[in-house]
Order: sequence, then C-alpha cells, then structure tokens
Amino acid sequence: MPRLKPEHIAELNRLHAQCKAAIDFLYNHGHLTVGRAEAESGIADAFAKQELRGMRMALRDLRAWVSHLPAMVRQGVDRAVASATGVGLSDGASQDAAKARAIIQRGRIRNASEFYLIRARLDQIEGTGATEEAQLRSLIAAFEVRE
Repeated sequence: MPRLKPEHIAELNRLHAQCKAAIDFLYNHGHLTVGRAEAESGIADAFAKQELRGMRMALRDLRAWVSHLPAMVRQGVDRAVASATGVGLSDGASQDAAKARAIIQRGRIRNASEFYLIRARLDQIEGTGATEEAQLRSLIAAFEVRE
C-alpha cells in the first residue's frame, strides 16, 4: 500500500466521502442505474488501497455521469454532497477545467491522471461545437501513441 502524505490522506478521505454521499443520494432518490453495492465497490477498493489517483478518477466519472441527469437531480446531489463534506460535487469541476486549460496550453499530456482529466473534459464538450474539442482529441491521440 502506498504511503501517502497527510494532505493526500485528507484529499483521499474527502473524495471518498463525496463519492459515498453522491451514491447515497442517487440510490435513495431512485437515480442509481446500477446496484448500490456495485456502485460502491470500486470506490471502496480504491479507498482501501489508498489509490488517490483512482479516487480522483472515480469522482470525475461520477461528476460526468451526474452531469447528464436533470437539473433538479444535479442540484440535489450537489447539496447532499456539500452537506456531507462541505464541498459540493460541482466545486471540483471548475478546478478540472482550469487544469485542462493548462494542459492544452502546454500542448502535452504528461501522465495517466492528466489523460483521464482531458478525456473527461472531452466527454463534457463532445458534440457541442467547442473549439477546444479538436485540441483535446489531438492531445489524447499523441498521448496514446507514446503509451
């Protein structure tokens, strides 16, 4: 098991709590399309193994999934997560967008975490006609060739 710095342990705990709160809300309000145990298993595994990158990806995936739900449900999930953790589910989306812009400006994806962040950003804007879509596709293709 990796040894994490105290600030990373705090982030891991926060991410886990955010994921759990979102899943609880979705389950309790009939919006979870898979079984609760199935939804929680990957999160529990990443948390138990202290895989910070895995927890970050899980929350990012959860955000992307929730973004396709009706506005009232998204707001409810955000309130539930904020109530449980002090940080709403949507709060990290703007941070991810800023990180994605920095990667685009750099013109290169450096690692798997950045790849998944860029992939999630592409999923958000795909088909919207956003000008950055082509840039994201190019970054992903270049990274996949290197890996």
